Amino acid sequence: MGHMNAMGFREAVEEGSIGLDAALEWHLTGNCYPPLPVGLVPFAKAALTHCNNEEWDAELTRPDGALLADQSGTPITARRMVEELRLEAFLGLEEE
Repeated sequence: MGHMNAMGFREAVEEGSIGLDAALEWHLTGNCYPPLPVGLVPFAKAALTHCNNEEWDAELTRPDGALLADQSGTPITARRMVEELRLEAFLGLEEE
């Protein structure tokens, strides 16, 4: 069910009836269980951009320039972010 909903929002982004930020916000807060924080939207977008550019192993950074890492200190890659947030339906979208 979740993937089908995400695909519907992808189509809405492609048609221009909703922006990518809004679609990702909906996905994280309404399509993931438990709901994820809206604050992850910029990281989700960065991960999608890297993956769309074939930079799957790019390490994501926080706004202050520090590496985004998990609790063990392992840097979070674009691939990992896409997998863990289930962003596959949004791959290939270009932000306008």
